[in-house]
Amino acid sequence: MRERILYQFLLEADNESGRLRNALHIGQNVKKSSVVNAALKIVLDIVTKIIYVLLFMYIPYRILSTISVWEGFQLRQSIVYFTVFLSCICGSLINSGMFEVDEDAHFLLVTMHVEPSLFFKERMIYKLLVDGLGFGIAYCLIGVDFGHAFYLTVWVLISRLVGELINLYVFRYTGKMISELTIVTIAIMGTCVFMTYGFSFLRNRVVDFTGYIYNYVWLMAALILAAVALYALFNYAGYGYIAGRYIERLKLRDGEIDTAASGYGDMPLNEYSKNGYFHIYDKDRKRGLEYLHKVFFKRNFDYIRNTIAARSILIVIACVGASVVCRMSQQDTRDTIWNVMCNAMPIMVFIMYCLSVTPKLCKTMFCYIDHDILQSGSYVGKRYNFLNYVVRLKMMTVCEVFQAIVLCAAFIIVGVASGNAKNIAEIVPVCVGIILLAVFYALFNLLVYYVCQPYNSELKVKGYTFFAAHAGMLAICYGCVYVSCTALVFDMVLAVVLAVMLSLSATLVYHFSNITFKVR
Repeated sequence: MRERILYQFLLEADNESGRLRNALHIGQNVKKSSVVNAALKIVLDIVTKIIYVLLFMYIPYRILSTISVWEGFQLRQSIVYFTVFLSCICGSLINSGMFEVDEDAHFLLVTMHVEPSLFFKERMIYKLLVDGLGFGIAYCLIGVDFGHAFYLTVWVLISRLVGELINLYVFRYTGKMISELTIVTIAIMGTCVFMTYGFSFLRNRVVDFTGYIYNYVWLMAALILAAVALYALFNYAGYGYIAGRYIERLKLRDGEIDTAASGYGDMPLNEYSKNGYFHIYDKDRKRGLEYLHKVFFKRNFDYIRNTIAARSILIVIACVGASVVCRMSQQDTRDTIWNVMCNAMPIMVFIMYCLSVTPKLCKTMFCYIDHDILQSGSYVGKRYNFLNYVVRLKMMTVCEVFQAIVLCAAFIIVGVASGNAKNIAEIVPVCVGIILLAVFYALFNLLVYYVCQPYNSELKVKGYTFFAAHAGMLAICYGCVYVSCTALVFDMVLAVVLAVMLSLSATLVYHFSNITFKVR
């Protein structure tokens, strides 16, 4: 295994070395040993990582520490904070090293007949090697002591493994990695860049994550998670499909459409993998479903608009009332309202549950779409149900996020009315948490609708599983009231829960909706 991975890496280094010389016009194709080419490739990539740390971490730290009124930007705390958002979150999610399939990969997979599983494992190992050396050397060069640099580098490597696993799951259910989902990529990059530079600039200091990064308990938990991710990545059996999918894209991009080579190995494209997971959608059916739901939303626009408007009006009334109270009250009362808002995330779990519009929309869809189709027996395939679920999830999320944005605007207005306009950045984590909760409840309610479909022909609720699911969620809402943590920590935990729920819900809907999604 090790020899095969090393051999493939040497082939890749030889191929890339020749391509690099041709691109830079450095002489002719002078033959070099594979070891020299591999060493050059590693050195260049390590230098790239060092430049990345200098440009996006060290230089911003120097600028912010210079213009800061207080001493809120210490070297170690700042580098840890920047690393968490730029490398551990943003870089690990949208810069997957394993999925970098280009012309060199086409050469290795098609011409050299390298095994797909071996190819992706080598890419992953190489990415870990370069990141470990590059970030470790860069941290030491900018003044972080060796011990702290080592621990921080370990966290970067852990995040890389988890990021590769998340990309793999996303690819299994969408046919694309995260960086190919434009809206998701923009959202991740925008949020991380703002939290890295904008949020710290507004607060005039960085959030001190060193207590978590250098805590042995947190590190051991993260290492266990990384071990699980590594095991899942090395034992995944569908790399042949991924290779075939990307090779087909390269051919389509270059105009080399070959219908005879529409598959890779024994796994044809546009079908299921050996594990039975759905990978790529039938585009015509997807467009048909999207058109069907657009017609549904257009015909029921007044009802949907009134449902969202009713909740938005309640939010506006509460906002106006709170603003009036702030303007008419003493400073102590204003400070109390401000503190309640900054620590509102636990109670917002219950409030967002009550404000969710997805249950009403699901009932409306059952009445106008699903009832007749279920009676006719058309919802019998896993593939069709899952595709239908994905289309609906997008639309439900838009409806939930709209009123979440109204609620965020209300929080900001009340914050300004309380006289804390200069500290308004402290409310940003609460607003982010509200939007995450909106997405979570769209996901939760739609999942419950598919797995516990509660309605009969008379639109009456039947079945204990539906009530049990909502009773469990209410119990979680009650338990969250007793949670004591900052809004930022709450958001991080909520983001992890949301990521797990996305994968879990997709799996449950795909495997069980043909059994559970029926008229009671």
